[in-house]
Amino acid sequence: MAGSGYQAPISAAICASGIAKSLFAGLSLFTVCQNVVSSMHLARTKDIPFATFTIVNMMHDGHFILYSYEMLQTTMIDNQFAYTLTPRYFKLGREVIAEVTGVLKETYALLIFSEGITQTGMGISSALGWKLTE
Repeated sequence: MAGSGYQAPISAAICASGIAKSLFAGLSLFTVCQNVVSSMHLARTKDIPFATFTIVNMMHDGHFILYSYEMLQTTMIDNQFAYTLTPRYFKLGREVIAEVTGVLKETYALLIFSEGITQTGMGISSALGWKLTE
């Protein structure tokens, strides 16, 4: 099962369910990411669900840690500005993930974008992405 088209929400639900079960079982966020990324690596060559993900652990004091796998960079906004957060990339098994840490103040928000929305059609219909048809 691929991670695009009509199969994308199914793959995402399976991935999210596995993440939730692992966290409720007491595994650390890092271990959960390691397990999911390992499964996603297998999905590149086998007919199993594939999904990209961003997972955030938000503490009560505003500190957060975010792990992303094949997702766009996260943006933080405040009352006046938007900041693209610069991740630290590292290998986890055979894949690369992004890690962002920071502090979210009371008036701030994190914007997490799905590549499925912002990148739909890119590279499929033409070399530069979107293509108008008449």
